[in-house]
Amino acid sequence: MFVTTSERDYFYRANLNFIEALRARKIWVDTLIYSRRSVNTKHTWQQDDSHPESQEVYRRLGAFVRAVAPRAVAAV
Repeated sequence: MFVTTSERDYFYRANLNFIEALRARKIWVDTLIYSRRSVNTKHTWQQDDSHPESQEVYRRLGAFVRAVAPRAVAAV
């Protein structure tokens, strides 16, 4: 599971609780959590790719998917 959040997000506490619950169940969780100092990270911030923080989310998401997804098998 890959979870992103920010102290500026309305669901910050819920996201932290979600991460904790997943880990308590031994589910591997990769996180990207921004502090209040990151001003471009209010709720739905990931959807605006003009922000460096959002760009980092998409870079990390891509890396996460590549790490967990099986490789495609070449057609014969």
